[in-house]
Amino acid sequence: MLRFLLTFILVAITSALLAQAPKPEATQYTCVMHPEVIQDHPGRCPKCGMELVTKTEDRKHPTPNVEHPTSKTETAHSTHHHHAEHDHAMHEMKMQSSVNLTDPMTREGSGTSWLPDSSPMYGHMFMLGQDMLMLHGAAFPRYTNVRTRRGDDRIDAPNWLMGMFSHPLSDNAQLGVRLMMSLDPLTEGGRGYPLLFQSGESWHDQPLHDRQHPHDLFSELSLTYSQKFTPDLSSYIYFGYPGEPALGPPTFMHRISAMDDPDAPLGHHWQDSSHVTFGVATGGLVWRTVKIEGSVFTGREP
Repeated sequence: MLRFLLTFILVAITSALLAQAPKPEATQYTCVMHPEVIQDHPGRCPKCGMELVTKTEDRKHPTPNVEHPTSKTETAHSTHHHHAEHDHAMHEMKMQSSVNLTDPMTREGSGTSWLPDSSPMYGHMFMLGQDMLMLHGAAFPRYTNVRTRRGDDRIDAPNWLMGMFSHPLSDNAQLGVRLMMSLDPLTEGGRGYPLLFQSGESWHDQPLHDRQHPHDLFSELSLTYSQKFTPDLSSYIYFGYPGEPALGPPTFMHRISAMDDPDAPLGHHWQDSSHVTFGVATGGLVWRTVKIEGSVFTGREP
């Protein structure tokens, strides 16, 4: 009888301890580009097709003897935790440039040029298995009226469309393809749109002044192969027809300042006039944030 009572008491205590033991939290998965998507199993985002990453949660719970934070403190902590979680997920996903495997995607400019790593990148991303496709575009329908003797008035719509595609050949090699095109030949015509003090281009062998010439239907069609030797050392080969040689700054359409500005900067034809060159080959070697590159190109712009 005593043995039975002891066994019963032991079973009751064990059951109580098991009932109070914290249950393991289920792992959740989310999308970096669409954090509202949360699933209890790994897979792909139903909105963009990207691989889901592990969602990290703050497991700290307030104790009875700890003063509860104010609502502002809670909001700040929640915001900080959300950003930390997003940064961790972005680090896990390793979004690379389509030009060079070891460069971050935000560094990618026109041709093989670089932008600051902190530059935001806007676009629609699609994951096709291990392949990545990103599309970006802009159009500015408007009426322009420059009331001077050198000006003009017209209805037009400067525009452009960019696409970049990357395909991993292995863990240390990548193939990249980029396309940039514009319907300016249709929306702007041969003489382009009025822009006071603009110069440096021609139309029908006549110099253009106070006007921005239309961009070509195809401004870039390029192919890149990049190879990673170590996490810090890589190289790439870039071919474009048309493309942009390693000369001058990133073209204005690739800079964040162009997001809400339909007009080309006045220095466009003088600073980055070679950004549409039919026949470009560029080779580069990158170590961390240092790059050495050189180009062979036709030396003329259409």
